[in-house]
Amino acid sequence: MKKGRLGRFSALRVLGSITMITLSVCMLIVSSVYSAGFTTSSIAATTGTTCVITKSGAVKCWGINRMGVLGVGNWKGPLKNNNTYYTDKPVTPLGLTDGVKSISGGNEHFCVVTKTGGVKCWGKNGDGEGQLGIGKFGPETCPNSMGQMGGCSTKPLDVSGLTKGVTGVASGYNFSCAVTGQGKVKCWGSNLNRVLGPNGPVVSMPGSSEVYERYSYVPVDIPNLSGVVKVVAGVEHICVLLSSGSVKCWGSNRSGQLGVGTYDGPEQSMTGACSKTPVTPQGLSTGVVDIVNGAAYSCALMSDGTVKCWGAVSIGIDCMENSVCDKTEDSYKYDQNNDQISCKKCESNSTPIEVPGISNAKSLFGSNSGNCVVTQDEKVLCWGGGFAPYFPYEITGLAGLDIKEMAIGTGHACALLSSGKVKCFGNDGENILGTGKVVNGTPPGEQFNVFDVINIP
Repeated sequence: MKKGRLGRFSALRVLGSITMITLSVCMLIVSSVYSAGFTTSSIAATTGTTCVITKSGAVKCWGINRMGVLGVGNWKGPLKNNNTYYTDKPVTPLGLTDGVKSISGGNEHFCVVTKTGGVKCWGKNGDGEGQLGIGKFGPETCPNSMGQMGGCSTKPLDVSGLTKGVTGVASGYNFSCAVTGQGKVKCWGSNLNRVLGPNGPVVSMPGSSEVYERYSYVPVDIPNLSGVVKVVAGVEHICVLLSSGSVKCWGSNRSGQLGVGTYDGPEQSMTGACSKTPVTPQGLSTGVVDIVNGAAYSCALMSDGTVKCWGAVSIGIDCMENSVCDKTEDSYKYDQNNDQISCKKCESNSTPIEVPGISNAKSLFGSNSGNCVVTQDEKVLCWGGGFAPYFPYEITGLAGLDIKEMAIGTGHACALLSSGKVKCFGNDGENILGTGKVVNGTPPGEQFNVFDVINIP
């Protein structure tokens, strides 16, 4: 059996234009709100932006306003750093002053579920993507991180056909999905890697057996799924948790993110192997209580308190036989004593493997940039991505705080407490921690300072 290590940034390479903020930046902890419900979330983060739902059901967002992701009717802001507009104080997206039940953040777009079960989305809505599900491109244009104009909406808009009956929503890189009250799933946006399932639009090339994925500006049904209680989205794949405690995934498998023991798939997309049909990762047909998706990986919280992950994920353990490893290039990671050590990069695992050092987790949170668990004794352990070491690392500033939910962005994360407060840690570039001022943190490997997000009821 070949040995290796899971590469620190392997899960982030597919992010394209997303800028990775590493551990060398300031690390912080900051203060908002909780709404109960297994398939709902009251806090979400994307690249440099965080949104929460207050106790009154209003949405408050702060940070970078690229592609109009703050939802306030424009893509600018009261503050500017070079060409990046932002706000250091929470603001309310237009029309979201009450009645919001859950929220999800993707790549520079957010979606919410309202109290009537309708879905509204805003932010990036590129041509050939359609992640807002409003039936068309745009309707506005906003500058992206490169200064190029692209489709967007600077205010929340209704998703076509989803005005009631939705219980949960997930925002991917350039697509989104919703769970209906009947335990079914609908998705919309880019169909790259067949994430829109068998009903997703494709086009055949003349004289070739190959098909090329297109996009849908409106939701399409994912067939042969029932009993879905949660949907999570990555950059190129989707997973769902069923009421039976089993998991199914579809989309790209080029990093093993389907968890089926291979890097192949029944279909071939423009970027690699994929499956348009939901499949069950090995060993996850029962006993799963929660799931999260990262950029090109997934993790599952098991009923025994352990966590299993698969795909291109950094979890600080030896690779298994069915891994893809780089035999030549050295990388670096932090060991359990926070000492930097050299290791070989292991790109991915195609079957679920257990994360070391976690045996009593009661909740699991994750995103493109890393993962965290809350244990039965109220400790918070995080690993991977740009804000924590490879091995599960305790965030001592969050210990014993009765954390209900967490949202993890690119280079920052926020914990939602049952008391109605939020504490965040990570990079404070463009004041994305919502403190109303520039705050300094501590170097990597040390514990974090604590600050409050202002103006959150």
